[in-house]
Amino acid sequence: MITFKNVSKRYSGDRVALDTVDVAIERGTIVSIIGPSGAGKTTFIRCINRLIDCTSGTVEIEGEAVQHIGSRRLKQLRRRIGMVFQNYNLVDRLTVLENTLHGCLGAMPLHRSLFGLYSKEEKEQALTVLEEVGLSDYIYQRCADLSGGQKQRTGIARALMQKPDILLCDEPVSSLDQQSAQDILNYIERIVRTRKLT
Repeated sequence: MITFKNVSKRYSGDRVALDTVDVAIERGTIVSIIGPSGAGKTTFIRCINRLIDCTSGTVEIEGEAVQHIGSRRLKQLRRRIGMVFQNYNLVDRLTVLENTLHGCLGAMPLHRSLFGLYSKEEKEQALTVLEEVGLSDYIYQRCADLSGGQKQRTGIARALMQKPDILLCDEPVSSLDQQSAQDILNYIERIVRTRKLT
C-alpha cells in the first residue's frame, strides 16, 4: 500500500530528518512510528500525502510515485488519505457538525465548497460518523467549547468524511491526558479495523 524507497529529507542547514528510509506498509495494517521529538516522525507521515516533499528517494502509494504526479492527480490521491493532526486544525467558531463536513470539501465543486452547500447525503454521513466517534450529543456545539479529547474525535470524524483508504495520525494524543489519550487510541484502532483502513 505504502512504500518508501531510499527516502531522505534534509532541511535547510543540512538538518537530516529522514536518512535513506526503506519501508513497505501492507494494506490494512496499523503501523506506529515511535521516537523522540525531532526524530522525523511528522516528516515521515507528511511525505506520504506530500505535505512535505522528500529530498531524494521515492514514496509510492499502490505503486504510484507521489513525487512525480501533477496537482490534479495529487488532489485525487489526497482524497484517499485522511489526516488527524496533533493540534486538531479545527475552526473553533464553527460547530462539531460543520467541522466534520469540512472533510467533504476536497471532493466538492468549487461553488458548493465556497458556500458550504452540503447535500442531504453528506449531512447524513456526517451524523453517522459523529455517532461512530461518540459525539452525537455535541453536533451543534462550537469546537472552541470542547475538551481536547472531543476536539480530536471531531478531527477523526472530519478525516473519515473523506472515506479514506489510509488514515495518517500525527501524534494524535500528545496533548491529551492519559485517559483521553487511551480513549482516542481505542477509537482509532476500532475505526481502522472496522473500515479496513491502513
